[in-house]
Amino acid sequence: MATVSLENHISATLESQDTAQKLWDVVIIGAGPTGSLAARQLTLAGADVLLVDRQSFPRWKVCGCCLNARAVSILEQTELLEEVYAAGAVPLTEFQLRINGHSVTLPLSNSLSLSRTQLDALLIRSAISAGSNFLPEAEARLGSCTSEYQEVVLTRHTIPTTIRGKIVLVCEGLNPRLLNRTPEFSNSVDKHSCIGAGAVVALKPGTLEAGTIFMAVGRAGYVGAVLIEEETLNLAAAILPDFLKEGRPLGTIVHQILQEAGCTLPVDVERLNWQGTARLTRKTSPVADDRILVLGDASGYVEPFTGEGMGWGLSSAIACVPIVLDGVKDGNQSVVENWIQYHQHHIQNRQRWCRRCAFVLKRPRLARGLIHVLKYCPWIATPVIRHLNQP
Repeated sequence: MATVSLENHISATLESQDTAQKLWDVVIIGAGPTGSLAARQLTLAGADVLLVDRQSFPRWKVCGCCLNARAVSILEQTELLEEVYAAGAVPLTEFQLRINGHSVTLPLSNSLSLSRTQLDALLIRSAISAGSNFLPEAEARLGSCTSEYQEVVLTRHTIPTTIRGKIVLVCEGLNPRLLNRTPEFSNSVDKHSCIGAGAVVALKPGTLEAGTIFMAVGRAGYVGAVLIEEETLNLAAAILPDFLKEGRPLGTIVHQILQEAGCTLPVDVERLNWQGTARLTRKTSPVADDRILVLGDASGYVEPFTGEGMGWGLSSAIACVPIVLDGVKDGNQSVVENWIQYHQHHIQNRQRWCRRCAFVLKRPRLARGLIHVLKYCPWIATPVIRHLNQP
């Protein structure tokens, strides 16, 4: 089993008590790709930013580890793409879907794979280099809101500290603990949603050819596999919850999916250390309230396939900058309305396509029929792939 190195630990840039000494322009809760990139870009634009996370970094996280063309274009736009390549990112050129021994391969362009261990650490360090302040291992909850700021209570090493931010960005990911404790927000979970699961394993050099996203579909869900840096195989699965009620281990269910699909991987998946997630498809409402904007997976999530989730998150990190700066400058009341409109037009509309894909993949017979169609008419998938990956 591949392990996450704890070398190069990312330390706090200030002490907990120091965070309460000033009124921050922006407090960002969650230092994943969305929160870290937003911190970097807002800092470069002149904002005084505090980035907070309840975890320490670097850390491993269940994720498909794919960056689609949209995400790659944003990294290039923000002059971070060279650093991503230097961290070991692997170019992706094709997507192979396999069901019941039948397969179809579709081309990909301008896509990469990189572990969240590397990507998250890279983006946090980039935010710190830009001038953002960073405080890890701090649990956050919202306090009171005034006409000038939003309070956030941070608990670090059992000691609570109340800080103030003109704008608060909630980027805490798929399981929004802070939002779940805040009555102004609701996080509704799709009753048909899959459970996420992931594992990584180191392979011998040359064991598996890099550049392909492998996806296997079975009755219990679907499994994606992609080679990331250092000859490591990253596995991410979406498992229908009914198949978990029987009490079988995650690895056994993944093995069943691969076996039904006729997909052979150079590893015994049942022996890997699988980690699960909460249900994947969910929606937060509203995505903005007075002085609070919700970004990334915390704002709503649909089971992605080739890095769409990363694209949505990084897009949000860039798009929020002018909206947030308006709010910081003069407390513009249109901040909430502008963010809701952006999210509806640019995130929710794209997520609908992933909902349709998930609908098909959860029905193996329908998916098998799709494979037959795509074998002879691959151009049918082109507009969907282009829409999901559009820079």
